[in-house]
Order: sequence, then C-alpha cells, then structure tokens
Amino acid sequence: MADVKTIATPIFAPYHEANLYAESDVDEIFQCLPKAIGEATVKLPMLSCVTGEQMSKCLTFGALLHTALGEILREPLRLERIIESVRVTCRASPYTRWAILPVGAYASQILTTALGGIEGISVGVEHLTSTPAAAAAAAALTNPTTRGDSPTGNSNGRPEQSKIAIIGYSGRFPEAADPESLWHLLHQGRDVHREIPPDRFDVNTHYDAKGKKKNASQVRHGCFINEPGLFDCRFFNLSPKEADQSDPAQRLALLTAYEALEMAGVVPDRTASTQRDRVGIFYGMTSDDWREVNSGQDVGTYFIPGGNRAFTPGRINYHFKFSGPSVSVDTACSSSAAAIHMACNSLWRNDCDTAIAGGTNVMTNPDNFTGLDRGHFLSHTGNCKTFDDGADGYCRADAVGTVVLKRLEDALADKDPIQAVICGAYTNHSAEAESITRPHIGAQSAIFRRILNDAGHDPLDVSYIEMHGTGVSSSQDSFTLRYVSLTRD
Repeated sequence: MADVKTIATPIFAPYHEANLYAESDVDEIFQCLPKAIGEATVKLPMLSCVTGEQMSKCLTFGALLHTALGEILREPLRLERIIESVRVTCRASPYTRWAILPVGAYASQILTTALGGIEGISVGVEHLTSTPAAAAAAAALTNPTTRGDSPTGNSNGRPEQSKIAIIGYSGRFPEAADPESLWHLLHQGRDVHREIPPDRFDVNTHYDAKGKKKNASQVRHGCFINEPGLFDCRFFNLSPKEADQSDPAQRLALLTAYEALEMAGVVPDRTASTQRDRVGIFYGMTSDDWREVNSGQDVGTYFIPGGNRAFTPGRINYHFKFSGPSVSVDTACSSSAAAIHMACNSLWRNDCDTAIAGGTNVMTNPDNFTGLDRGHFLSHTGNCKTFDDGADGYCRADAVGTVVLKRLEDALADKDPIQAVICGAYTNHSAEAESITRPHIGAQSAIFRRILNDAGHDPLDVSYIEMHGTGVSSSQDSFTLRYVSLTRD
C-alpha cells in the first residue's frame, strides 16, 4: 500500500439526503473528471456503503467513483451492513492477521471492535500517511537492497531520521526591513545601536547615570526596528480597535509568517504536507512588553488576545485556519532557537508536516532594561564588544524572524524552494554552571558533540559557526570559544 495516496473529496454541503440531490447532480460533478482517469481499471474490491456488498458492476474507476459519490450524496450510510460483510469475509478467509488502514474515515475503531470478536484472528489499525516519507519507509521494508541509497540522506524514510528543509523565511530587524537588508547591513559591518527612541518610552524618565535612582537604569541605547507599528489590519481581517490593542511583536509575527509562506509558495491543502490540520506554529517570545506597559494603561476587550504571549502563535493559526500544534516558547535568549528545535521535533515525531517557527521581540518596557542593567548584563557604552577585553555587557535589540520548515523528503516531493537544510537539533541546560545566568563549558561542548554525532558530521567539516557572543562582563564569550575548541579537538 506504499503507493496509495489519499485525496480529500470537498463536499461542503448536506449529504446522504436523497431529497436534496438528483442523479443529474452527480453527473454534473463528474463532467470535470478526465477521460483517461475515468477509464482506469479497478484493482481493489470496494464495498457499497449502502448494501455492504462488493461493487462488482463497477469495472472502471469512473464508474466506481460515480457510484460512490451517488451513495455519499443520496443514500443513507449503512455501517452495520459494511461491518457484517467484512465479518463474513474474515470468517471465510484463511488469513488470521488483519490490518485496518483508515483513509479519511473514522470507523476504524468500530471495525476493530467488531472483528476482534471473531475467534482465531487478530486485528490492528495502521495509520496510512500519504507523505513521500511513508512510501520510502514501506519501500525500504519490502526491498532491503534500497536501504542507504536515498539521495536525501534519509535511509529508511522514517520521520525521525529526516533532515529538515527551510523553504521560506522573512523578518524585521534593526535598520533592516527584510532579510536581504540585514545581510547587506552585516556585510557592511554597520553598528546600528542608537538611543532609545521616544516611540518606546521616555528614556530620560527611566535613566540615571549614577545608578542610584529607584527603577532606573544606566542604559540609554539599543537596536530598534523602525516603525514596528506599521500594519495593514484590513488585510489580516482585524478591526482597527483589535489591531491597536495587539502587541506589535504579534502583528509582525503574523506579517512575517505570511511573507515566509509566500516565499515558500505554500498553498494550504494543495499537497499532503500542506493540509491545514497538519501545519504547526512555534514561536519564541520572552516578554510581554506591550501588555505590561502599553495596553495595560487602558485595558480593553483585546487586552489578553492582543498581548498575551500564547496568542502570538495562536493568531497565526487562527488567521490561516491552521489547526496543528500552537506553541509559545520562552527560554530567554534562546527562545527562537528553542522554538525551531520544537518545530523540528514535531516534524520528526510526525505531529505535523509543515511547521512555521521563529521568534519575535519588540521592546517597550523600561523595567526590563532596568532589571537587566541591575543584573550586570547590559553595556553602558553602546553596542556589544564581543570577544573584547573591554566587554562591559550587551546591547538589547528588537527582531522578528520566521522560517517555514518541512521534512526534506516532503519538500523535494512538493518541489519547494529549499533555502537551507537543518541536519540536527538538540537542547540542554547548563545546570552545573557557577550561577543560573552563566553557561557551563562541559554542557556546551557535550551538546555540540551530541548534535554532530547524531547528524553524522565531522567537526572539522564545519566551516562557519555562529555563537552567542554577548559581550557580558562575566567572560561568557571566552566560555563560548572554549567549548567550541573542545568540540573540535
């Protein structure tokens, strides 16, 4: 059954109602069926959902489909007759093991219970998927000589061994309205930190150069997205009032998700891997600045859905009518990376077939600046001085980023524009560090070794490493260099 694929029949109307439909309605629907498909020979016996008997008179696929659709629209469903027919077939058969493969139906448990009462046979339910990965898995099981020959690197097609393809991305960054602008900014080596703009909060009210004023910081700088509040509420079917009470970080997450899906060419429900109930959303978000400070000054109807972090992935799901997992992740600085890891896990576990993941952060709360400053995280002199003896802390920044992920086999089958491939992902915690805010060399080198071993890559083959070089005064960056060195030794 590895080559079997399911195709949904879009019947958005009352059905099993003879008084609503005539035979001419069925004929009209079948006018669009290509002749070559209709003349294909039926290979598997099919049972009528009305009589429970085999449709022996339907010799072609067109005749079979015409009869089946007529029964769906005009005839009552007689499930008890189907069950009895299957029971008779099982009793008469010499086979003792039976498998039920549900294809767009929900009667598998009823059939399992009914057939399980027959002495001498065993019955199980096998969930049939139409993804290329499932077909590859079946092919590997039936033809051992093909194992290890997959051009995608997935030897047996199991989801947990798939690589993850990035097929679309988008973002908003300080002084960069899209990823291309960010690349140019990095290529030019520009430093874009600036004084906290007045559209966030009054920096003078919350600044104290001596650090003695209560709830004030010694930091005046950051890196900020230009005009983060720009948003076309009508395009996304939000009322002006709801949009006004929604966190700009939430709005930009929705906007960049739309742009990333557009780049990927994803059309929901077009392929097996883009079914709406198989699309999951995973977003990293480590603060509720807008809810705590801005909308909190005038609490209204949309205070919770517009500002609570849980509603950021939910907003994307709701807009696109995706009904897969919806997860908000907060692991501080690593929130977006952790969200992408969770998205990969969801794909590997076959919880979803397409994942939209990323992170979003728009800073408007002065208390977070003060708290980080009092914790000796932030630089008083401007931007980060990463790997520098004069490092005195890091410089906070806005950013919103979104990627669209699929298992590599599904992306290749759908001819998606593959931008990059994730070979592996792993997460741990520096539990043995000197303090809860510092990394631990052993934990960091262990995670590097684990991910390289699982992905099957030699450390010496890695030509580019992006590190969490914050420039904090606790020598965290030297730790980063040391655990990278330990991994490559």
